[in-house]
Amino acid sequence: MAALILILLATGAAGPVLRVARTRRGVLGAYAALLGAAAAASVLDPVGQKVLGNLLMPTGWVWLGLLGWGADAVFRRARGQAAGLLTLFVLHTLAGNVLLGTLGVIWLQDQLPRVDWRQGPPFDAVLVLGGGTKEAPDPNRFELSAGGDRVLLGARLYRAGRAKVLVTSGRGVPGISQDDLTEATLHIWRELGIPEADVVRLREPYNTKQELIAFKALVAERGWRRVGLVSSAYHLPRAMAQAERLGLDVVPLAADHHLGPDRFDTMSIIPQIQGFIRVQKVLWELIGRWVGR
Repeated sequence: MAALILILLATGAAGPVLRVARTRRGVLGAYAALLGAAAAASVLDPVGQKVLGNLLMPTGWVWLGLLGWGADAVFRRARGQAAGLLTLFVLHTLAGNVLLGTLGVIWLQDQLPRVDWRQGPPFDAVLVLGGGTKEAPDPNRFELSAGGDRVLLGARLYRAGRAKVLVTSGRGVPGISQDDLTEATLHIWRELGIPEADVVRLREPYNTKQELIAFKALVAERGWRRVGLVSSAYHLPRAMAQAERLGLDVVPLAADHHLGPDRFDTMSIIPQIQGFIRVQKVLWELIGRWVGR
């Protein structure tokens, strides 16, 4: 029930409210009544509880505020203001839409064929692009962060005898962070039983292009013939395009896959943090590919 009320609120509440209410106070009152009905219905509806919880988050307040102010502007016949507010409402909805963001990430990761790393000859070396780690509260300790599956995939390749050497790369962007990403990755690999002698660190690069340039030089220096490239599945198409421009022949090894939703989720209508993150990932990859980074 709460989910149904939410859909009415998000997609068509303004129209019926304006037709029924004769005053500005009536518009806002009816709008508040819809919110109250959704809150009351959520008490007995598990889905409604999740819906209400998302509405109470900052992005939910902004979303509802834009819709309410837009409806009020329509009632006052302030066409310019109404158009601006409702445009912002639509943009906010799209920017934080989990379904849209997920579909975009899946579109990116499906641009490359999936490679079964268990098949074929072993790799002379595998480059694991920087990222996926963070500092732990305890000194000299590190943890996996979002995207940390790439670090685990590198370890799995080595432990399965599919990679003779692991290469870790990356550091913080100068002026923003001084983190040495290779130190964190090496620390975790050591804890997983990978000898430091079989790990090469490329500490200087701070973006994908620089990491691949440094790796290409290392491949030539060591005489490696079959090499792999590990990164998050959504990022790998951009990295592979960059490798192709550099003349670097690598096998793409995708980690951190995103799966599509099993069905439409009412909550995906509401802008959420995961939606903003995934939409930003898609835009970041497209812009990065355009500028050649």
